[in-house]
This record gives sequence, structure tokens and C-alpha cells, in this order.
Amino acid sequence: MVNTAVEIIARIVGGLMVVGTLWSATLTVVVPRAERPRITRYHFKLMGLVSKTAHRILKSPARRDRFDARLAPFGLVTLSFVWTVHITVGFALIFWGQGTGGFLDAVILSGSSLTTLGVSNAEGFSTLILVCVEALIGLGIVGLMISYLPTVYSAYLDREIAVARLENRAGRPSHPVTFLHRSNRIGCLNEMDQVWTEWENWFLEIEETHSTHTSLSFFRSAAHGRSWLQAAGVVLDSAALMQSTVDVDRSPRAALCIRSGFVALGSLADTFKIARPKRPTLQDPISIDRAVFAELCGELQALGIPLKEDLDQAWQDFAGWRVNYDAALFGLFEYLRIEPGAWFGDHICVPAADIPRIA
Repeated sequence: MVNTAVEIIARIVGGLMVVGTLWSATLTVVVPRAERPRITRYHFKLMGLVSKTAHRILKSPARRDRFDARLAPFGLVTLSFVWTVHITVGFALIFWGQGTGGFLDAVILSGSSLTTLGVSNAEGFSTLILVCVEALIGLGIVGLMISYLPTVYSAYLDREIAVARLENRAGRPSHPVTFLHRSNRIGCLNEMDQVWTEWENWFLEIEETHSTHTSLSFFRSAAHGRSWLQAAGVVLDSAALMQSTVDVDRSPRAALCIRSGFVALGSLADTFKIARPKRPTLQDPISIDRAVFAELCGELQALGIPLKEDLDQAWQDFAGWRVNYDAALFGLFEYLRIEPGAWFGDHICVPAADIPRIA
């Protein structure tokens, strides 16, 4: 009687493992929305612990970046292995509960069925049906990964093309002063609408792709010193400076770019459960202060960029734009362990590690 109860429990637990794993894989790969199923979430949390440990050992930012650049694709590929292990163990519990020899025999039968190797034979009609079902599930997971990986890498390439283009304008690592200086030198400081439109669309794509495929956020850029998140911050700060400080006509396109940016970064912050003010106000602090802003204005003036006369009002306007995306931006820097550039790193008043996160 006791053995029968244990076998029934084993089959129930095994069935739940199989169904839960299939549900996790479906939410991760198929469902077009920001889903974070438990298996996928814990897998990437483990990758995060590996990255955190590596950062303690590796002191060079370049070596840290190179390690993380390899870790993210590794985590994505091994996710399918985690799914197959769960399904193998789940079906092994079901087979064992049906009396298919010892548990090791059940594991061999399950692994043989999932991989369609056929090294172990099923006995009994019901077991044969389960073997066929597991074999179909194995083929389905292979099909999911074959379709999933190209989608992820296509979105990655689309993201990085714009980041690489920004390097021509803003340098490596990117900086708002370099961005505005080069734009002024080539005579397009008053004709930036095309740039803001491009980055408005980029932010829209980032919100969609990186919320749907959360692993993309962990993928590093191809070259050290180049970062998609840093590029996002530089573009937003440059647009905010153009709207508040630089003496040019205000551009509706720049305002739309900023809005698209803080909506996208806010959506990603919510996906990773990073704490941020949902309705920021002018009283909320930002991560740079008035002195840093004055230093920045001095650099811009020295480069011949025209600034507005009332810099106090310019500071208030700049802070009013930046408060919309500041907490989300620095929360993502800390969560994804991406090194901020000079503009973000040297002038931070609140360390990224001190930014609160929702557990």
C-alpha cells in the first residue's frame, strides 16, 4: 500500500515537472510579452551569480566585459539543456511510478525517449505511449530553440547597428559632449530630427524585443567600451540638453525621443522588478548635481556650442527631463552589471549599488 502511494506521488510530481517545464519553455519562446517563468528566471539568476563572482575575481573592466559577453550566450544555449533535464527527470518519475525497474532504469528510458536514441525499450502499451509523447516533446524543444536563437540574434544585430552608428557621433565610450560637439562641427546641430526619429524607433524596438526576450538585455556589445544601455543614456541626455540648455529651437522629435526612451527603460526596469518612481516629479533626486551640470556647460561653451543665457532655468529644465529616466537607467546599469561610461560613472552622486530593487 505504501509503495502504491509513493508510485502515485512520483507520477504526479513527474507530470507536474513536465507540464511546468513545457509551460516555462512556451512562455519564454512563444508568448510575445514580458513573461518571466520560474525556470527561466532562476536560470538567469544563476548566471547573474556567476557574473557577480567573476566580477569579484576579475579586476579589469575589459576582462569583466569579455567574461559577461561570453556568459550571456552560454546562459541562453544552456537554457534548453535545463529544460531537457527537467523533462527527463519528470518522465523518469512517471516511468518509475509505473514500475519500470529501478529509478536508474527509468532515467535511462526517459533519456533514450527524449533524445530518440532508442537505447532502451519500453514495456507495456501505456509506457510506449508515454515514450512517444516524450520523443515528440524532445523534437519540439529542438524546434523551439532552432526558431528562437535566430530571432534573438536578429534582434541583437538590429540593436547593435544603431549603437555602432552612434559611435561615429559620440565616440567610444559615448559621451553627450562628444555627441553635441561633432554634430555642431558638421553643421547639423539645428537639423537633428532624423537622429531623434531613428532613436525613437530604436527605443520602441528595444521595449518590444528586450521585454519579450529578456536574455537580450544581458548580451554585451561586440566591442569593449560600447554598450547599448550607455548609448541609450547618452542619446537621452543629449536630447535633454538640446531641449533645455543648447540655444537652438526646441524639437518635438527630441521630446518624442525622450518619451520613447523613458517608457522603454521603465518597461525594462519593471520587467526585472527594479524599483523606480512610477510618476516622477521635479522634487525627485537625479544622479548628477548642479555643479556637474555647470561643469558640463563650461565644456560645451569651450567647444563653441551656443547655450541659453539663463543656465539656472536650463538646469531645472534638464533635471525635469532627466528625472523621467534616471532611476530606471541606473537601476538597469546595476542590475545588468554594465559599466557606465565617463559621463555616468565619474559624476554619479548616488552609487548604483545603493539603488533599491524589489526582491
